[in-house]
Amino acid sequence: MKLVIAIVNQEDVTAVTQALNRGGFASTRIASKGSFLVNDNTTFLVGVDEERVADVKRTIIGSVHRQEKALPNRGSAHYGYEAHEDEQVVVGGATMFVIDVEQFEHI
Repeated sequence: MKLVIAIVNQEDVTAVTQALNRGGFASTRIASKGSFLVNDNTTFLVGVDEERVADVKRTIIGSVHRQEKALPNRGSAHYGYEAHEDEQVVVGGATMFVIDVEQFEHI
């Protein structure tokens, strides 16, 4: 068994939730926040058999999008350097981890 941990931008949460449900994947959602842009995210926990990991990853990848956004100018105290008003960063998509599960119990 594997645990897929996917950190998803808040704008894509509904699409990811619906796609996982359609695919028959049970998931747990946890509200989270990124430390660099301080954006709201959701972290999905999906426990699946090893054979289905690729399906979960494809499902999530097909449900998220990336976009460019202006980097907010919050000063060097927040980011470690001064951000220029016109500086753009790519946000969105998903960050995924796949972890071996030693034991699983549904009680």
